Amino acid sequence: MTIYVMDACAALAVLNNEAGADQVEAILSSDLQVLMSVVNALEVCYDMARRSGSVNQAKATVDDLLS
Repeated sequence: MTIYVMDACAALAVLNNEAGADQVEAILSSDLQVLMSVVNALEVCYDMARRSGSVNQAKATVDDLLS
């Protein structure tokens, strides 16, 4: 079984529709196992909070991503 480890850059690419987002989305929508460290999840949350100005919105976005 192939396991992928997603870093913050890959997650942010998807959330911000940046280059490479299509490749990450393909992996996320497959049956492959994808892991992410807590540190990377917090980095995504921080970036989303900084961009949106809302910690609650950032947390909801990260929760959606991790589910």
